[in-house]
Amino acid sequence: MKIYYGTPLYTTEIDITDEQISVMKEFFETRHQYVDNKSMLYTGDLNYRPGDTQILSMSEFECLKKPINNAISEYLSALTQQTDEFESYITKSWPVIIKHTGQINMHHHKNSHLSVIYYLSDVDPEHEGNLTFTRNDNHDLLKIGLGSNDLNTSLSGRYVSIEAKKNRLVIFPSSLRHFVTEYLGEDPRYSVSCDVLNVKVKGDLENRLTNPHSWVKLCQ
Repeated sequence: MKIYYGTPLYTTEIDITDEQISVMKEFFETRHQYVDNKSMLYTGDLNYRPGDTQILSMSEFECLKKPINNAISEYLSALTQQTDEFESYITKSWPVIIKHTGQINMHHHKNSHLSVIYYLSDVDPEHEGNLTFTRNDNHDLLKIGLGSNDLNTSLSGRYVSIEAKKNRLVIFPSSLRHFVTEYLGEDPRYSVSCDVLNVKVKGDLENRLTNPHSWVKLCQ
């Protein structure tokens, strides 16, 4: 885990077999028709196909659930000693296809605590398509009287890029602004994205998101 401008970014390589990856790729190949010709990408979270907003419930992606769970547990263990008081829920999981000249604009995820990305295959660094994080313009590091060049270090640089690598898993706070640089490869770039909420299941519940199983639905 590395810390950039006060934010922990986590990357790890998980053990997914070529056979399992092949099954997932077959699924992706059925979604090429939904690639947007303007942006040259397809993201299931935009509801082109509503069923693609929770693909981790599908058999093709079952192999990812345990490695993602283990990685999130390791990530949280590095941040708090109270991991037994929390449970993590994947609220949304979707496929991402980026074709030649495709890119994803800067954004962040307002409705989750953590975001996770898994890459199915390597991308030639010369073709980029890198996941890139950036400081907010109002970040506190910009308020201490230093020029931006003074902050451009491996610890707190303006941009931090992560290359797409086969079986690489990335975890980061959903509030962190990020984008994907233009992808120039000929073969489609496949990845799986997830949003995660961490809910408090015991101990002090003040200022914590409680387990949805305990919620009371109001009658309409």
